[in-house]
Amino acid sequence: MGNSSSASREVLQSLRASTSFSEDDINRLYARFKVLNVNNENGKLSREVLLEIPEFAVQPLVARVLSDSLAVTGGDGVSFEEFVKVLDVFSPSGSNAAKLDLLFGVIDHDGDGLIGVEELAEIWKLMIHLPLTEEQLMTAAEQALTRGDHDEDGKWSRMEFEKALDSTDLLDKMTLTF
Repeated sequence: MGNSSSASREVLQSLRASTSFSEDDINRLYARFKVLNVNNENGKLSREVLLEIPEFAVQPLVARVLSDSLAVTGGDGVSFEEFVKVLDVFSPSGSNAAKLDLLFGVIDHDGDGLIGVEELAEIWKLMIHLPLTEEQLMTAAEQALTRGDHDEDGKWSRMEFEKALDSTDLLDKMTLTF
């Protein structure tokens, strides 16, 4: 990618094939990435830089997704390709299925394929800005899980999670214009 004003042909083709962004969109995102990456030699954006982006700062879920991405990549930053792929899920053309998959993966922090009370309470703490005590938050999470726990195992599977979100507008709120 170097100092050019647009992404390399190879990167452009790869992202064009794997995201919903047009070539112009990808080049626009590349220009923004370069501005954000002005002081970083390794070609990656740090978590701190990412969280200074106004569109990300107002969306606590994005911060969690980016933190998870950094953990997977060894914590040294998010590459341009990773940056675009995360944005694709949050874009207006991102599918609800992709948003649901991403959200489930972010909440299922231990990666066991199920969402437990502690995991649900933890994500609510990030997203709900109400003066709730830890006990109130845990009680609310337990009640929500009980209502949507059709197999009565005390946790939500991916399918139970999807059904629980059917009556909400959460997936619609997972859209960023960048």
